[in-house]
Amino acid sequence: MSMIETRKCKGKCGLKKPLSEFYSRIDKRGKTHKVKYESKCKTCISEEGKKKRSSKPPKIKAVGNAKYCTWCDELKEINETNFPVFYTRSGEKRLQHRCKDCQSNGNKQWRTKNKARKAINDKAYHQVYFSVQTNIDRKLEWQKGYRKRADVRKRENDKLNNDPFKKFRARISTRIYQELKANGSSKNGESMTEHLDINEMWYSIDAQFKLPGNEWMSWEKWKPYDPETWDDNDQSTWTLHIDHYPIPQCDLPYDSYDHPNFKKCWAPENLRPYPAKWNIIEGNRKGNRKKRTITQ
Repeated sequence: MSMIETRKCKGKCGLKKPLSEFYSRIDKRGKTHKVKYESKCKTCISEEGKKKRSSKPPKIKAVGNAKYCTWCDELKEINETNFPVFYTRSGEKRLQHRCKDCQSNGNKQWRTKNKARKAINDKAYHQVYFSVQTNIDRKLEWQKGYRKRADVRKRENDKLNNDPFKKFRARISTRIYQELKANGSSKNGESMTEHLDINEMWYSIDAQFKLPGNEWMSWEKWKPYDPETWDDNDQSTWTLHIDHYPIPQCDLPYDSYDHPNFKKCWAPENLRPYPAKWNIIEGNRKGNRKKRTITQ
């Protein structure tokens, strides 16, 4: 005859009862998953719950288009700004019962009390989600989509327009990328700053703004040519390009950073600010460009 395992209830009744009279749960912490039982029996827990519910006045959950937060009891408008969103198993979108402020405070309190446990959880999370190649690809995919967002692009463009040096660096980087891609190559993850002195290029061009005849030039004038606003007799309407001179870029093709033409093409002495209209008239346009052959 098998003995029925019992335990003493630590609730109001204080009786010895079989384990079936206690709520159980599986503790998943550690290597072995143990079954743990509540210290109070089901009857005591039920009676305590009834007593708590009967002692509190019934709460008004919602008033019109607003509802009470279950933590702070403040009445707030029902929207995603005030209440966090969650999705049910069926994919239905719902709002949580506690407001965002209470959720944030609750999360902070938990992190403060459980620093060691959080460190273990973070380590396990990073091992799973950041060491697997598929998840890295997924992250890169998200980053590409993020950069294409209209608000992000506007913010980045505003930064470039307000900082001439950043604008200079970004445009040079793009032009190098285009040239390498046109010749069947790429940057291979390397930065152009490892092979070029951007500061020296910048100061070389900036110094040429002060030469006689170039008084109208400035970094704000570095814009595309617009025939509608251009007036040959009024320099205030002119814009400038960064021109490769005396050796044009089309005569210095390259397919890598190590190619000798790369250094020659972007040498500070081979760069000059030049009126945009003149550069277009005199330059080698895309339609007239001959097929270039790369020689070492």
